[in-house]
Amino acid sequence: TNALRECFPQGVKTNALVGLKLNTKHDTSRPLAYNFSNYFFRVMKKILNPYLGKPEYNCVCCAPGNPVGLHLEFWEDGDDVLTVWTPGVNYQGWVNTLHGGIIGMLMDEVAGWVINRKLQTTGVTMQLNVKYKKPVLTSDTQITVRGHLASQRRNIATIHLTLENSAGEICDEGEAVYFTFGPDKAREMGFNGCKVEGEG
Repeated sequence: TNALRECFPQGVKTNALVGLKLNTKHDTSRPLAYNFSNYFFRVMKKILNPYLGKPEYNCVCCAPGNPVGLHLEFWEDGDDVLTVWTPGVNYQGWVNTLHGGIIGMLMDEVAGWVINRKLQTTGVTMQLNVKYKKPVLTSDTQITVRGHLASQRRNIATIHLTLENSAGEICDEGEAVYFTFGPDKAREMGFNGCKVEGEG
């Protein structure tokens, strides 16, 4: 559309996730957010997977080669880290309802990527609390899980998490408490930094 061309005269680059129906409200707090009709357009930076090529890496959430995995990818959106995923009937608990354990797994994974990107380290989940507010339908075309660092005290980080359906409704909220590793331990775990596309 002409509106898109005005905002993106150079075209959409690979580090831009544009045209997702993430929200129907205009977000004035972020300068690179645009609302056209019912679509929420936002420029976000794709996070490069720092674990690709690591021996025995086969995460059920983010490993692209896992035959039964979710194959999640992640983007940085200001203070947030997010992933977008399409559920399906194989992930249901009750009929047409996404299993609560899958919701917890998605939130836990996003929390880990918040730690990777925002704190440039890794660690382990100490606690995960999920508030299930509204059923998530497995027939939905897309869900968005996002998280941001809420607080940090020494090695303990708290991440706030939300899951939105394709209508932009928050269906679930969560809080993850992470024990983060120091630089030496992170390197021992195979972590050597987490960058976005275009970052040197």
